[in-house]
Amino acid sequence: MIPATTVGTPLDNERHERFCHALIAGEPLGDAYQLAGFRSGSRGAAWNNASRLRAQPTVQARLRELTTQAAAAVVIDRATLLYELHELATADPSELSRVVIDPCPACWSDEALGAAMDRWIAGQGEAPDTDNPQPGCKSCRSRGVSRVVHTATEELSGAARRLYAGAKTKSDGSVEVAIVDQLSARRELHDLLGLRVNRSESKNLNLTATVDAKATDVSADALLDLWKDSRR
Repeated sequence: MIPATTVGTPLDNERHERFCHALIAGEPLGDAYQLAGFRSGSRGAAWNNASRLRAQPTVQARLRELTTQAAAAVVIDRATLLYELHELATADPSELSRVVIDPCPACWSDEALGAAMDRWIAGQGEAPDTDNPQPGCKSCRSRGVSRVVHTATEELSGAARRLYAGAKTKSDGSVEVAIVDQLSARRELHDLLGLRVNRSESKNLNLTATVDAKATDVSADALLDLWKDSRR
């Protein structure tokens, strides 16, 4: 973190200054708010309050100043770039969103759950796992129902945060999460490591053929046919 006393003009509000430095240091928005000394009832409230604080003109100006100073002082070397690209290229997209299988509404009815409990008590099976589809469910054929689970952005860190490229709410109410193009990141990484080779190959064929003086067709195809005939 850049010392507040050595870069630019610190804000009069000490907590606002700490908040700006936490953001410049890469802390998530809600965490930066709490690290600055603010208290909130929940992570959601912290994020909302931090978003309003970041929008204040004085805070925006200070962030621009700190960003300019940091950019002038930081030199990204090859090793750092390699690390960041490798982290991005190998990140697991399922850390952002994943598909889970839940029991269908008919899987664990009172009757089905009671029967499973009786079998377990009698030592004829395992304890019923109500988090998963019921084996032998006639409604879903034990396939359950699928749903998409998204990880809250304030919980993302490391490679997953690099992979996150925004989200939008679709017309049906579902959320679509966008991720960075990992294939492009891999290509850039390969270029930096010298693992990508571009090859081109050309071949020239010189032919010697005797052409009848009366011949009218001396195209490349005709000459090639004459050459083939001479090789038989």
